[in-house]
Amino acid sequence: MRPVVGIRNDRDDTLGITAAVLGEAGIPFVRFDAFEADGGWPDLEEIGGLMVFGGEMNADETDRHPQLLSQRALMRRAVDAGLPVLGIAFQTGDRVFPWHEDTFDLPAGADLLAAGDDVPNQAFRIDRNAWAVQFHFEVDADGVEAWLRVAEPTLSRVWKRTAGEVREELRMNLDAQQHRSRALLAGFAGQVRSRGLDGQVAE
Repeated sequence: MRPVVGIRNDRDDTLGITAAVLGEAGIPFVRFDAFEADGGWPDLEEIGGLMVFGGEMNADETDRHPQLLSQRALMRRAVDAGLPVLGIAFQTGDRVFPWHEDTFDLPAGADLLAAGDDVPNQAFRIDRNAWAVQFHFEVDADGVEAWLRVAEPTLSRVWKRTAGEVREELRMNLDAQQHRSRALLAGFAGQVRSRGLDGQVAE
């Protein structure tokens, strides 16, 4: 089985439960650090699926983070090749973990899958095999702690909440989110497995 490649854009991102859940589904997972790519990006012929995780940068900061251009090109090629690219299946009213200061307009031809109260566009689908999410379905407690260590000095000013408030919300909601996230990742693993078996993406 070809692995799912997870592209990491932030040194403090642990990628949460991703590798463990895909492993439970029999899908190997390989982490790829975009900030150390040096031109050696994954070969689509050698991977079964692609996941791209966020970072401290905004998606349009390509001057400061030129690896974002390479990621865009890789994602477009993966979509065109029919590779599964991420996955999303949340229910109305679900609480998810947001950690972003940026937003986006829907690309042409995209279907909106999830909307938030404060930031309308939270998840969308393009074609049959590519999904994108604005929130962090993959987080675990250790990963949030790593982010808080970096962000705590500016958290109250930027987010209008304390690290203690974030930890309390996480304590109340993380178990339910991870239950849904495991189902999401299992669904994505099924897409990868289906394509690996017959060369096609399952409907």
